[in-house]
Amino acid sequence: MKIKNSSMLSLFVISAFLSLAVSHGPFYLFHAVAILYVLLLILRGGTHEIKLSRLALPLLFVVVFSFFSTIWAPNAVNALRYSTYLLIGFVIFVTLSSNIPSIDILNKIFRSFLIISSLDIFVSLLEIFTSFRPPVSPYSEGFVPTGFHWNPNNLAAVMVLILPFFLFSHKFAFKYIGSIAIVMIIFAIDSRGNLLALAFLLLLWFFFYMKSKKRIRVTMAFCLCVFGLIVLPEFKGVPINILESKISGTIHSFSRYVSFSSQVGPGDSISTRRFLIYNGIKALKDTFGWGLGAGGDQILQGSLGSEITSMHAFWLEILVNLGISVGGIFILWYFYIAFRLFYVFKKSRLPSLRYYSGSLSLGLLGFSVGAMSASSVIYVLPMWLALGLGCATIKLAKKNGSLE
Repeated sequence: MKIKNSSMLSLFVISAFLSLAVSHGPFYLFHAVAILYVLLLILRGGTHEIKLSRLALPLLFVVVFSFFSTIWAPNAVNALRYSTYLLIGFVIFVTLSSNIPSIDILNKIFRSFLIISSLDIFVSLLEIFTSFRPPVSPYSEGFVPTGFHWNPNNLAAVMVLILPFFLFSHKFAFKYIGSIAIVMIIFAIDSRGNLLALAFLLLLWFFFYMKSKKRIRVTMAFCLCVFGLIVLPEFKGVPINILESKISGTIHSFSRYVSFSSQVGPGDSISTRRFLIYNGIKALKDTFGWGLGAGGDQILQGSLGSEITSMHAFWLEILVNLGISVGGIFILWYFYIAFRLFYVFKKSRLPSLRYYSGSLSLGLLGFSVGAMSASSVIYVLPMWLALGLGCATIKLAKKNGSLE
């Protein structure tokens, strides 16, 4: 039978979003909840009725291959750790895509997702404006927020992921206060990759998700904001150079990041990232596209003298570890879900499904850019939540015949 207790699913979602924010060493609250959920399924005799969606099959293949690659991976412990992250992602994906049989339950699950997302924003704002620090924060002082995610870049990527839920909301306070707060958090973190992700997301929202009438209003509001930034400093002494420096700094960093002329090697943040990427691409060439095996990217970087061993380029990380063919399957699978959700957004007649599918598709597309800034997002559980909820939304759109 299908699990009817949406409270357990809500707890599952909340604990996954919290991830290491509520943990003891390597053991998370989420692990306990997931085990409890499986036991509940067994006791209710519902495990035999969990049917894998067709969208789960590519991910299952990737997980199995990842564990199999332990055979040739340079370090078996790293390979098993990396494969376990993928397995946890698979468990989240299957749990959500297989146990949400109705739109009513989907509404309840998304309500839990948005509540814990809002709490993450609130905690991050406290870190910016007060001396408050979550127990998992590595910063004892300063004003760099980490929220529930330990790392500022991870937090910024998650903020990009959840921003569309506020942009698409019809509740005035939720829409504007939430959106402004998220932008403030991303700017406070000053992650250049996620500033680019934010710009990319807003451009997609403007040109592909927004109705033409609303596009005119947003354009006028944007022009007024730009005018205010230009004029008001002249009268009130507000420095506009802060915004200018962030924009010019991000553009300059991006040009250095993609430049083929500058020298590759350890140095500042951009130079180090280019060095890591160069090593990864070279390893792919040396293995003829087969990859190093799960977790091999970290062993590679360490062997080449880099103090930073994470790839800091998630999509390349997947290819280096699992090879062009299997890693490519994962990448295509991720973007297929994002674009399938966009199709539901355009075609669904139900406002709730349009809201969920539009928010998830735009969030996943923006996150795909932000993921290049974090050390890795394989263990960022909100990404897996978004993918699982996305699959559930797609299934319900087809089941209810709500597509035009």
